[in-house]
Amino acid sequence: MDADKKLLRREMRLKLRAALSERAAHSVELRAKIKALPQWQTARAVALFYPLAEEPDLLELLGDKTKQFVFPCVRAAGMEWREARAPSEFLERAVAGSRSLHEPIEGKEVALHDVDIIIVPGLAFTLGGERLGRGGGYYDRALAGLRENALSVGVCFGFQLLETLPTELHDEPVHTVLHTGPCGMPV
Repeated sequence: MDADKKLLRREMRLKLRAALSERAAHSVELRAKIKALPQWQTARAVALFYPLAEEPDLLELLGDKTKQFVFPCVRAAGMEWREARAPSEFLERAVAGSRSLHEPIEGKEVALHDVDIIIVPGLAFTLGGERLGRGGGYYDRALAGLRENALSVGVCFGFQLLETLPTELHDEPVHTVLHTGPCGMPV
């Protein structure tokens, strides 16, 4: 199973790098789809992610002043969530090799239990909500700790949406998946 995941992760990373020129347009479409969710209208606290270079850029959602936005900060024991209102409130720090994450500099810590919607990145998803992450298990642990009525939303480009994924017992699904462009699965 682990070998299948590693191979798929490598394949998806290559496809993501090849699609960098389409990232901005797809990000606009994903932001519109998120705003169209009925739960978005009533959500008070939303967990987002600061995108890696190949991930959807959802930071313009920060313009909604009716919501509190929290972002993950990776720690040895898992993730803690800190508030941020603008991209200028982030600090870039190196993590595990060549990847780098941006984390809120000083935002107040917020319990994930207080979040209404969590927007989740991934390398691949299925329509049923299965998710292939980057391999650290951070989002699996976060999703397992959500309160029952919180909504988890996976976001991806169409080619990241597959018919099936290799999954294990610890892999946590998302409730819904929003995607753009043509799907990667056979029609």
